[in-house]
Formats: sequence, structure tokens, C-alpha cells
Amino acid sequence: MKKNKKAVMGEVISIFVLVLIISILAGLTFLFTAEIKEQVEATSGGTTGAAYQAVNDTENAGATVVDYLPLIFLALIFGVILTVVLRIILPYVNLGQQMGGGF
Repeated sequence: MKKNKKAVMGEVISIFVLVLIISILAGLTFLFTAEIKEQVEATSGGTTGAAYQAVNDTENAGATVVDYLPLIFLALIFGVILTVVLRIILPYVNLGQQMGGGF
């Protein structure tokens, strides 16, 4: 039973590390895009150039993708909770069925 709890905790920790890495990458991507936008604005002479508009469109597309990150995080968190609950409860349910009684 102790090995089972360690396996579940390992899965929980790995999911939260994955969420943290995705968050950091999303933040770094926006910092990088903002820096590119400033460089293009400075070198192309304003916000009306085609290069600036392309970077702006890319930034807007990235913002649209990042809008879905909270849903992905919630799905991961609920998946972890479901995994933990099933890993902890199912052995007891199976034990009850093996002994002839059900909960």
C-alpha cells in the first residue's frame, strides 16, 4: 500500500511540474514577442508597417491560445484528483467485494 501512495504522489508532482513549465513557457513567449514588437516598431518607423502588423497578429494569436491555458490546467488538476481518488478508493472497494460484502 505504501508503494501505491508513492506512485500517486509522483504522478501528482509530475503534473504540477508540467503545469509550472507550461506557465513559464507561456510567460517567456509573451516577453519574447513583446521585445520583438518593440524592435520592429523602432526599426520600421512605427506601428503601420507590415512587419509590425505581422508581429502584432502573432501576439494576438498567442493570446488566444493562452486564453485556453486555464481550462487545460483545470483539466490536468481534475485528472490528478480523479487519479488519486481512484487509486485510493478502488483497492478498498475491491477488498470489500472479495470479502463478500459491498459498500
